[in-house]
Amino acid sequence: LLLGYQYVSGRRQLSAELNTEAAIIGANCAAALMFNDRQAAQEILEATRLSPWIVSGALYRTDGKLLASVNDFRRLLPQQIGDSDPTASIDAAEATLPIFNHLIAQQVFHDRAPVGTLTLVVTYESLYVKMLEYLLGMVAIGTLAFLLTQRFTAGLRRKMALTEEQLE
Repeated sequence: LLLGYQYVSGRRQLSAELNTEAAIIGANCAAALMFNDRQAAQEILEATRLSPWIVSGALYRTDGKLLASVNDFRRLLPQQIGDSDPTASIDAAEATLPIFNHLIAQQVFHDRAPVGTLTLVVTYESLYVKMLEYLLGMVAIGTLAFLLTQRFTAGLRRKMALTEEQLE
């Protein structure tokens, strides 16, 4: 139960942090999308390299065409997303991701009008490593508690046997 709680709360916190990062990056990309400035978009996306959780990212115009991408060596992100329903293309791309990765899609707005979509491939690997460390810690504490309890009860049993012999 403790491990499950730690996982749920850790995933919720990491997802909130990643969505905040995506919103910040998306807001910074609005001008590049409006002016179709590939170089500016690329430079802004390069900032994702500073985040240990972001594997790769891409910026799409409102027509669904790719404007810029970063770190997409394994071609995890589609070259174009559907302009009528971008979520279908994004859901299809997420199905092809490795096991610990997830796709975050953030619509980019300027003056409340959509100007594009930012997609980020993020990894939850650090969360799973923390969960493994937590599990190992719980097993170590449980083992230590079991050994101490066993030693205490063994000594108590010897004293009870000695007391019973003295009573007889």
